[in-house]
Order: sequence, then C-alpha cells, then structure tokens
Amino acid sequence: MKRGFLLIGLIVSAAVVINGVRSHGSFAVDGSFILWDTYPAKVDGERCTAERSQYHGINSLTQVTVESVTGEPVAAVSLGDGRIASGADLVDLAAAAGQQATLDEVATELAGIPLVPCLFDFRLAIDDAAAGMGTYVVRLGTWGELAYSEANLREPGAVQLSVGLR
Repeated sequence: MKRGFLLIGLIVSAAVVINGVRSHGSFAVDGSFILWDTYPAKVDGERCTAERSQYHGINSLTQVTVESVTGEPVAAVSLGDGRIASGADLVDLAAAAGQQATLDEVATELAGIPLVPCLFDFRLAIDDAAAGMGTYVVRLGTWGELAYSEANLREPGAVQLSVGLR
C-alpha cells in the first residue's frame, strides 16, 4: 500500500515538473530602424542609405543582433535595403507602437523637420533553444543597444530603433 502512494506521489511530482517546464517555442522579432538624414531629390519608396552622412557606417550590411543579457548571440540579420518612408509607413509604425496618428498629423510633424526618414525593416528568428530567457539585448551594429523582455519582443513591430533626429 505504501508503495502505491509512493508511486502515485512520484507520478504527480513528475507531472508537476513536466508541466512547470514548458517549452516557450520559437518566435519572430519584427522590427524597424529609421535613419533620419538629408536625402536630396529622393521621394517616398526610393532606396536610401547613410553613405554620405555622419552615419556612413549604417548600410544594408549593418547587423541587428539579439543577444542574451550575458552577451551570448541569439539571432542576427542584416538591415537590408532602406527606403524613404512615406507618411503611411510612419502612421503604421505609430500604430505598432500603440500610438494613433493620421496622415495629416504626420505631415504636419514632418514639415518642421529638415530630415527625411530612411526606413529599414527587419525580421529575426528566435529558436526554441533561445526562447524563454526573459530579457534580451537588441543591438544595431556598434550604434547602440536596448534591452527588451521576451513578451515585448513577441509583439509584432515592437522593436523600433532610430538615429539622426536632432
């Protein structure tokens, strides 16, 4: 009889441990990076980079990386091609950040800014082995880094980085 209770106790304990250690599962990190700079004669949708600016080191090959808080690499991707962002692009980015803006509001704001947004979209895959770390560091080349919780990284469009707006 004691053996039966012991066996049942072991089975229940094993079930608690198995259920407590759930797989977090892989996920994608969708993000954007805006480089604010001067782009003479460029219009919405045209290709852009930072080749002629003080940010000349930022280009399609610039790496966006996700690391653990201890610096272990988790995922990396190159920025790829940038494009001159339209007002609609900026409205969409505001919505992804939980803000509401209209095209007219964006146009009014941009009218007072002598710089143009060059938008880079990126996507990183976080595999099962790296999921569940709690906090991650997102790094844009050597230009800067920000810490994000896993819950934040799992939100579509949650990673929005920007440099150059003075």
